[in-house]
Amino acid sequence: MVGTVESSVTEAKGKLFFGASDGYFYALNKQGKLLSKFNLGAPIFSEITVDGDFIYIADFAGNVSCFKF
Repeated sequence: MVGTVESSVTEAKGKLFFGASDGYFYALNKQGKLLSKFNLGAPIFSEITVDGDFIYIADFAGNVSCFKF
């Protein structure tokens, strides 16, 4: 189950990335299968930014997280 998605879905390297109001950052394959999820501790309403091999996420608490994929 995924919380309400308030942001756009970002596609990169054949995967779909998005944040949700449940505070999780999700990665899915193009068929919709969950690949991974990370709890950031606060709702995510902004778009995910991809730069090369890095993903940047800003949450509602004002934190910016960076993940390498």
